[in-house]
Amino acid sequence: MFHIFQKMVVKLFNQSIDAIFKNWSALQLAVAHQSGGPQSREKAEWLVGATENWFNENGNLQDYEVADFLEEIILTEFNLQIDDGSLLEIGRKVCEYYEFCSKNEDSAIRNKLLSLPRCDLAKCKIEDEDNEMEDEDDVTEGVLKIDNLEISERKGPEIDEDGFEVVGSRKKKK
Repeated sequence: MFHIFQKMVVKLFNQSIDAIFKNWSALQLAVAHQSGGPQSREKAEWLVGATENWFNENGNLQDYEVADFLEEIILTEFNLQIDDGSLLEIGRKVCEYYEFCSKNEDSAIRNKLLSLPRCDLAKCKIEDEDNEMEDEDDVTEGVLKIDNLEISERKGPEIDEDGFEVVGSRKKKK
């Protein structure tokens, strides 16, 4: 009986991650703009399973660890740096649902899933670097500013006059 309950919890945790990621504007914009190439949607779906596996392989994960894990994958798979604070928020939400799924019955988990906010990309405002409004279809490169969300495309290494790669500092985590 416990084994069947455990399988249900695992399935609902996977559904929780999927719902959280589908409501994550930064990830959904990366998919919509194919930042990860033509397979962007498949990469986002793979990220759900990869996140679930990471939780199953590691015990007692903290929100900042999940944020770092997601940041590395988003950078690698989508060539994006997300600096809007949503990585930590998503890390918190996934940790919260992991704990909730491991301690509650499936009806309570399903009700909690229904309480997640819905992502509506139609409400996102896109501004170019000169703060001029653009149609979403006109945005192809550079920096996208969506309300308080910034997604910038990753550029190649910067080389100085001596031929050395310039390494920039990373922003400190909050």
